[in-house]
Amino acid sequence: MSPKFLKIRVPKIPLFAVGIALAFPAHSPAGGMNVFVLGTVHKNHLDGKWNYSLQDLRNEIKAIKPDLVCAEIFERDAATPMRAYYPPENAVVEYAAREVNAEFYTADWRGEFTAMVAADNAMTEKEKREYEGAADIKLPLGSSSMFEYLHGKALQVAIKNSHETAIKAGGEVADGYWYARNQMIVKNCIRHAEKTGRKRILFTFGMDHKYIIEEYLRSFYSLKPLPIKRLFTHQNMAMPPEVISTWTEEKQRLQDFIQNPASSPTFIEMVKRSKRLDDLPRFIESKGRVF
Repeated sequence: MSPKFLKIRVPKIPLFAVGIALAFPAHSPAGGMNVFVLGTVHKNHLDGKWNYSLQDLRNEIKAIKPDLVCAEIFERDAATPMRAYYPPENAVVEYAAREVNAEFYTADWRGEFTAMVAADNAMTEKEKREYEGAADIKLPLGSSSMFEYLHGKALQVAIKNSHETAIKAGGEVADGYWYARNQMIVKNCIRHAEKTGRKRILFTFGMDHKYIIEEYLRSFYSLKPLPIKRLFTHQNMAMPPEVISTWTEEKQRLQDFIQNPASSPTFIEMVKRSKRLDDLPRFIESKGRVF
């Protein structure tokens, strides 16, 4: 199974805030496409120590002004109750996409869950310790420049090393088909952009994905991802009623799905392991504000 995102140890030396970025260039050299990879932090958007609220995420998307947003939802699940299994910030991403008249596209890909469980169970105790230890990355929690740090080279190198260590310990399948999954994310999104003529493409995936999506954009399509810069002033606001309504509906769908005897036992186990039914009530109760 994929390691939990970044087991945190806080360094003693804080990072300092950087200035607001200049506007992005109008065109990229490859295929006329501008491509950006914006990392998200899932439930940690509600944690004030991360200084990256859901309103910040929304404002960054609006400032980038994409015409296509490729999001962390598997298309196979997009029209099913399993859509609610995916990260709650997707509701904010989709809302922000509508605000700038961008298409919201479900670009994720997932491998066979039972195979991942089997690969996870096959690890020796030593391999499991190495696998779990791979997620031990320092973060400057509380720094006003967390957004810059999260999207910076140092962290991306650390995340890459983390996944390579995990794959060495347990294999790529145990790490959620890491290479295949991200290859298909890039293929799904760029194929759709080419088909629909989209030119300003934004990937919004968990922070772990940023480095490898960018690598495959370069190697598969000779696309140079444009840097993510802070284009917002930090805000902590309640999300629009439509977003809160989406979370409420998703929570109910997952509860009904788990209680339905006809539901796939494999998918039920996926939902339980994701802890999404623990996360969604916090998003609803806080209305998407930082606690």
